Amino acid sequence: MRARTHTTTHLSKVNQKSIAPKRNFIHRNTRERIKGLSWGTLIHFLIIYNVVSIYILIQRKVDPVRKKRKLDAQTPSITAAFEAWRPGGTKSESINRALSLMIAVDSQPLSMVDRPGFRNFMKTVVPNYSIKSRTAIYRTEIPALYDEYVERVKRRMESVKYFSFTSDSWSSEDNKHSLLSLTAHWMAAGKLEYRILGVLPIHGRHTGENLSAILSSCLADFIGEDARKRTHLIVRDAATVMKKTTRLCGLTSVDCFAHKIQLAVYSGIKTVLNDCEYFDDVIERIKKFIRKVRKSGNDRDDFADLQKLEEVHPRWLTKGIDIRWVRFTTCTTGSSKTARLSHRS
Repeated sequence: MRARTHTTTHLSKVNQKSIAPKRNFIHRNTRERIKGLSWGTLIHFLIIYNVVSIYILIQRKVDPVRKKRKLDAQTPSITAAFEAWRPGGTKSESINRALSLMIAVDSQPLSMVDRPGFRNFMKTVVPNYSIKSRTAIYRTEIPALYDEYVERVKRRMESVKYFSFTSDSWSSEDNKHSLLSLTAHWMAAGKLEYRILGVLPIHGRHTGENLSAILSSCLADFIGEDARKRTHLIVRDAATVMKKTTRLCGLTSVDCFAHKIQLAVYSGIKTVLNDCEYFDDVIERIKKFIRKVRKSGNDRDDFADLQKLEEVHPRWLTKGIDIRWVRFTTCTTGSSKTARLSHRS
C-alpha cells in the first residue's frame, strides 16, 4: 500500500506539471522516491510512467501549447487604440484628411458634411469618429491639404531643368468671377508630365500689368527667382492683353494652335457664305434657342415630347462656345438635325 501511494503521488505530480520525459529515463527525484521498492512494483511504475509520458507528448502534438504573444513597441494598448479615434488622434486625423481630399477631388460642396445621410453613413462605418463641421474643414483641413500638395509639387519640380506653361483666362456667365489658370508641362524619363499650379482669381481690371503680377507671383512660389531662365515658352491665346502679360513677365510666348484653327474655321465659313450678317444671325438664333430650352423646364419637357413624336433620336442640345471649334460644330450640327422640332416649338 505504501509503494502504491508513492507511485500514485508521483504520477499525479507528473500529470499536473505536464512534464515531458527528458534524456534521463528516470528523474533524480524519482529515483530517490523508489528506493527500497520491490522489482514488481518498480516494473509496474515504469510501465505507467512511460504510458503517461507518451500520452502527454501526443497531446502536445495534437493541441500544441501556444506561446503568449509579447507586446512590442508597435502594438498599441487598449487605451491608445481608443485615443486614436478621439479628436486629434491618428485615426481621426487620417479620416479628416481623406474627407477633405474627397471634397476637393470630387468637387463636392462643404455642406455634404452636414447632410443626414452622410452623417448616418459615417456613424455606421466608423462609430467612434466625430465629423468636423464645414467651417472647420474650410478653415483648417482644406488649407492644410493644399499646403501639403504645394510642397509635393515643389519637390517634384526641383529636379526639372526646363518647363513650358499654358495659361488662359475666363469669366463666369454672370461676370462676377474671373480666373487665370497656369499649368506647367515638362519631360521626365521620356514621359510628358504636367501639374496645375494655380487657378488664380483676378481682382480689378484685366490689364497686362495686373495679369503679369498674378502670373509672376505664382511662378515665384513654385520655381523661385530663376523662373525666367527655366521657362522654355508659354502658350496663350491671341488676345492683346495676354501678349502684353507674357511680355511683361519676360517670357517667350506663342499663340494657341487650337484657337488659331477656330478663328480660321469661323472666318472661312463667313467667307464661303459671303454674308457675315446672315451667318451671325443664324448662329445667334441657334444659341438663343438652346439657351431657352436648357433654362426652362417646361420647354425642355416639350422638346423631349417633340423628339418622341417625330421619332428623332433623343439628344441634348450642346451649348456653343466661340473659342472651341468642336463645341461650336456640335452646337450647329445638333441644331440642324432637330430643325423641324425647333420650328414646331
